[in-house]
Amino acid sequence: MAERRYNWSFAELCDRLGIVIMKIAFSKSKEMSEAFVEERTDILHDIDLFIKEGIVVDSKLLCFI
Repeated sequence: MAERRYNWSFAELCDRLGIVIMKIAFSKSKEMSEAFVEERTDILHDIDLFIKEGIVVDSKLLCFI
């Protein structure tokens, strides 16, 4: 099984994902944007691992993120 890249909870990953997406959108430099795209890829990887482990994502979970 693949290793997680961050030691964050599911909620923390989702929170950081939102921040990183905004940083990509508002980044003025191509280099910074590329760095945030790499971070987004790593976060999505970890979220996928949570989902494969059987975490149930529903509206109640999302309310607390």
